[in-house]
Amino acid sequence: MVMLLQILNERPDNDSEYLFLRSLAPYEKLEGTGAVWYIPMLVEAKADIRKEGRMTGSLFTRHNAASTVLRSESGVYEDGE
Repeated sequence: MVMLLQILNERPDNDSEYLFLRSLAPYEKLEGTGAVWYIPMLVEAKADIRKEGRMTGSLFTRHNAASTVLRSESGVYEDGE
């Protein structure tokens, strides 16, 4: 849901079909799973988040996004939208 709101309300004007995860240039298409993995791992390291026995990185990001949508009792797309 957060990504949907970013795309609809906060995304800078551009002609790209990609959603950018980086806040600094260069804004480029991420290639492969390693590119997505790096961003949450960097954030977790800077925040000193302990990982022992916990889901982290891109796996946690996907799990959290799916759980948020399910808890909201609505899908990403609603009828009539």
